[in-house]
Amino acid sequence: MKITTADLAFSWCVRERSNWTCERCGTQYMPPTKALQCSHYFSRDNKSVRVYPDNAFANCNGCHSHLGSNPHYFKEFVLGILGEERYDRLVTVSNQSATYGKLWKHEQKEIARHYRAEYERMKIAREGGFIGRLEFTAYKAECIAKGNILSNVQKNTEKKWKTGL
Repeated sequence: MKITTADLAFSWCVRERSNWTCERCGTQYMPPTKALQCSHYFSRDNKSVRVYPDNAFANCNGCHSHLGSNPHYFKEFVLGILGEERYDRLVTVSNQSATYGKLWKHEQKEIARHYRAEYERMKIAREGGFIGRLEFTAYKAECIAKGNILSNVQKNTEKKWKTGL
């Protein structure tokens, strides 16, 4: 699967969130590195959660492989970080893939721009002395929180089709 600029910007946020530390074994890395990966709980094929912060974790190569080959353990790992409420929300959002998948191609640049800005915000916080897990805001977080992930572009397109324009 092709890695897009949106994927790259999101991946940097995931790794910065953990301060470039594997969230399973605790090994810290110096950026930039490919030894610390962006590990998705639900596959990147599921576009509704491909760039959703609660679906991704910073894991070293070994831990990423271990979690990927042990789904039960991966679920326990995710629950331990997110808690049940956020985990349940992640599952709900992951089931909205039919809607969000249509938007993925059209919003790549906007998604990348959003996560680059979040990464810069996170770096400033780190430079200011923030340590520990540093959360970042999901793209279209306000829509995801309401369970509505349709973009204004899609809403306008649907309106035009309904009115025959």
